[in-house]
Amino acid sequence: MWARCLAGQVTYKTRKTRDHTGRRTQLFVFDNQARSICPLRDKCVRGSNPRTVRIGYYETKRAVAKMRQASSEFQEEYRRRSYVERAIAWLTGHGARQARYIRRKKTRFQLQIIAAVHNIVALYRNLARKTEPVGAMAG
Repeated sequence: MWARCLAGQVTYKTRKTRDHTGRRTQLFVFDNQARSICPLRDKCVRGSNPRTVRIGYYETKRAVAKMRQASSEFQEEYRRRSYVERAIAWLTGHGARQARYIRRKKTRFQLQIIAAVHNIVALYRNLARKTEPVGAMAG
């Protein structure tokens, strides 16, 4: 493994350390001599100790998730997921968070009514968007 600083200096020197909760992490240590001639040293490090970069406990999971986010499959899944999450937020904001009735049958009926209202509002918005005149958004 290696690490690169902002100025482009690369290091392969590592030490195994632990974070504040005791989990294993990796610490990259940069050469102190190269730091003395670096133009970015004032932004990088204070004091006389060499620059270090700590790789966190979840870094590999974060890198895998970031690569997955760039895929087209994730983009499609996220597009659908965001629509569903928006619908759930709308439902909870309009009464689905707390049941007004006792018993499952009446509570299910309440959710069905709220969902039907949501669908009617969504249908209205879609129809209004399709039938809106071209210049109406400018005003």
